[in-house]
Amino acid sequence: MNRTVRLTLAPIVGLIAGIALVAVVQAISHLIFEAPQGVDLSTPEAVSAFMATVPLGAKLGVVLSWAAGMFGGGWVARRIAPGQRWVYSSVIALLLLLTCMNFVTIPHPVWMIVAPFVIAYAAWWVLDARARTTAPAPLQGDAPGAKR
Repeated sequence: MNRTVRLTLAPIVGLIAGIALVAVVQAISHLIFEAPQGVDLSTPEAVSAFMATVPLGAKLGVVLSWAAGMFGGGWVARRIAPGQRWVYSSVIALLLLLTCMNFVTIPHPVWMIVAPFVIAYAAWWVLDARARTTAPAPLQGDAPGAKR
């Protein structure tokens, strides 16, 4: 696959993988912590009241899903386009933005609002450290000695 295709596909596939991981982990969390029957979520007040009753384990499941999405999506993007820091950084940033959009619609405790920023930084740091310790394989289509 040529360099341009890889650089185009990497953030897209990484973002899709990250969103899929978030969905899978949250689905598992919803199986473990089922919402009570007849919960009214039609008004912001009802959503706030419901969020106050959600158990800590369910909230941790949501945070775990964010972590899985950011680490996994960034990892996938890094594997498709090794050596391109902007690729996995952009995936993590987009997933962080999507998470923050969730805060606008659903009230969260402060620790849940801080958590995705810490997770995003940790995901970037781990992926970046890993990228620095492994020599990137040249993308097909690179000229020998070409700068990236």
